[in-house]
Amino acid sequence: MAPILLDYKVNGKVAGRNANRDPYASPHGAYPCKGDDHWCVLSVHSESEWKALCSVIGNPGWTGDTKFSSHESRKANEDDLDRRIGEWTIGFTAQEVMEKLQSAGVRAGIVNTMKDVYSDPQLSQRPQWVELEHPEIGRMHYQRPPFLLTKTPPGPSKRDPLLAENNEYFYRELLGLSEQEYSQLVAAEVIY
Repeated sequence: MAPILLDYKVNGKVAGRNANRDPYASPHGAYPCKGDDHWCVLSVHSESEWKALCSVIGNPGWTGDTKFSSHESRKANEDDLDRRIGEWTIGFTAQEVMEKLQSAGVRAGIVNTMKDVYSDPQLSQRPQWVELEHPEIGRMHYQRPPFLLTKTPPGPSKRDPLLAENNEYFYRELLGLSEQEYSQLVAAEVIY
């Protein structure tokens, strides 16, 4: 937030929505890949990365067009650039796009679905997910913290509470209400 706040304070510029766009990268976004709702993100920050991207996609004629010859010109023509990049990425799986671009030094990554996340080999090896029974949802995956500490349980060991399930503990134990005060608030429907 600091750069946005400073830009407003110093320059009077009110930040707006930028979707997948970035002022310092072009192209920069999520692009469709082969399959149903599969995407790969990529981000080009320098001329050397732009040349690497062009090489990976086979240096089609449009990459030499003056409207893509500099960062500024690519930013001015982002819609056209995004369309052309998407026409290339759609021919490959997200994994293929990512591997091709990363091997050439271009920032790229797969946009994972929840199925992808739950079956990710690295996350499974950690193990990142704890499956617990929930009284309303059934079996549910809970995420462990992204770090492991030797003297701390890898948690979670219990499910999330239901709405109002822990009210008595909260109001009586933590806030110190008497049984009578608590009962009055429940009777008056202040507390569920």
